[in-house]
Amino acid sequence: MVIDKHLDRPLFDAEWLLVQTTWRLALQRNEIEAAGIAASVKQWRDATQTPQTTPAVPAPKLRADPARQAREDLLSYLFSLMAARLAPVEAFRAEVLGGKLLELGEIENWVQERARVEKYTVWLEVPVRPDDRGSVYLNRPATISEAWPATDIQLKWLKYIVPGHKSQRVATAAGAVLDRLRLASEYVASQTGCSADYATAFILSGERLPFFSCAQTVVVCSTDICSALNRIELQIDPTLSPRQVAEVYRQLRAQVFGRRYRAMSEKHVRLALFTLSRPDGEALKSAMTVWNKRYPKWRYRQESNFGRDRIAAKRRALGTLNANPTSQDAVESWLTGEKSHVEPATPVPAPKQKRRTR
Repeated sequence: MVIDKHLDRPLFDAEWLLVQTTWRLALQRNEIEAAGIAASVKQWRDATQTPQTTPAVPAPKLRADPARQAREDLLSYLFSLMAARLAPVEAFRAEVLGGKLLELGEIENWVQERARVEKYTVWLEVPVRPDDRGSVYLNRPATISEAWPATDIQLKWLKYIVPGHKSQRVATAAGAVLDRLRLASEYVASQTGCSADYATAFILSGERLPFFSCAQTVVVCSTDICSALNRIELQIDPTLSPRQVAEVYRQLRAQVFGRRYRAMSEKHVRLALFTLSRPDGEALKSAMTVWNKRYPKWRYRQESNFGRDRIAAKRRALGTLNANPTSQDAVESWLTGEKSHVEPATPVPAPKQKRRTR
């Protein structure tokens, strides 16, 4: 969708429905521009602060390796040959395309025209009460009542990509051509390991399915309040060497943190956890007494040193939750504002190793 080009991440289902119901006609009549709608969506996101998944970050390429590139070309050819013989692909090309594939440059217009004609279907998640025998039959119309309302809505998305461009998507209508293409592309993706957007381009145009020794993207999943939930996901060809995998991960890790990451020691992690879990208003001397009893190997003698270290440990711990240092006070308020006192689990000390005597 053209609005996605003005956003840092694509529209999600609820946002897409909001756009369709609120601005669709105004956009068609040129009464509002896509950039204006995008600005309203950004304001809506800021107001709701809904945790979302950020766009995938391109993964760094491996160092030049002619043999590796040749292997990728070979597997790309073999996987494409295999995918062309899958029943959903053969049927779609024969029954919908009439045996004539599209040119790459025709894919965008073909998909958008179909989307305009077919519209889209909204899928409801509805609880259904079983009968007296515990069985559920859906061979007749179901009534959605106030007592048993729909609990969720979603759209089914066809993803597609033209080489050299960003991945696109359109909502599909149940049983229509684009929905059939969606099912076929998802099936190809499940059988070959490629992404569904490339599978769509392959089905429509015959463009080879790409094969990557290391997946091209790293998914960064993060809420606005807690970037510690970020995760790097890699799909790796087992023929890659450990050194090559380590090099890819090193570069991606630098992209996620955006700076040099300094790991906290066990002592300072425990001190941060201890500090955050203590009752509000507790005297420093009392807290230090509890700390010294619980962790005698990290015993403090000066209250000033204990007070200084626990503040530093807490701020460093909160800094790992949110990469933006200016937000640490807000994060702390959110974490501790209405907390009930919960003692952290006391770690079980490792058994002491007996010294061997020669």
